[in-house]
Amino acid sequence: MYSVDDIQLEHRLIDGVNTRIASVGEGPVALLIHGWPECWYSWRPQMVALANAGFRAVAPDMPGLARNRRPAPDWGLQRQTYRRFYAGVGGAYQQGQTVLLIGHDWGAINCWQFVQLHPELVERLVIMSVPLRPVADVPPIEFLRGYFADNFFYQVYFQEPVVWRRQSLMQTPRGSCAHSTAHRTRRVIRPCWVRRYLRVAVGSGA
Repeated sequence: MYSVDDIQLEHRLIDGVNTRIASVGEGPVALLIHGWPECWYSWRPQMVALANAGFRAVAPDMPGLARNRRPAPDWGLQRQTYRRFYAGVGGAYQQGQTVLLIGHDWGAINCWQFVQLHPELVERLVIMSVPLRPVADVPPIEFLRGYFADNFFYQVYFQEPVVWRRQSLMQTPRGSCAHSTAHRTRRVIRPCWVRRYLRVAVGSGA
């Protein structure tokens, strides 16, 4: 039986991005795509469960997040680019075979788009928290501003760079992590939680 201690970390060059990837198990690839602001560590219980079910669970850090460097300016953030990235990760571990694709949050949005463009590369699709939505008549941020109005929503919140300068709490990674999460959940964030998050997101591992 696999455990969290069996998860291995390595770096691979995927579509020009030096990518930290976690994996565990043997068998068909289950590719797990995290949301924002997360990293592979979010998937560790699911990775172990999938490994014990006969899959090789593979969870990359997405470009520009956690231990991955920000891509070159011409790399872009378009769905065609993420298509190449997902295909590259899947191909690196299971060349020529379909994958079980699992996406959460922002990762789910990109997984929806990927499977529509490349159904031949995906055996099954599992989506968490984000339903399929057609292309809207207005830009996403414009829609979200109208929908949430004066209520807090992180995607709208982080559109305003001045927010970071106005709050001294936001001057450190620890402060920004604790503040954004506490503001959203109205809960006190324990320092030990923040330290663990930062150690995994920007450190060398779990």
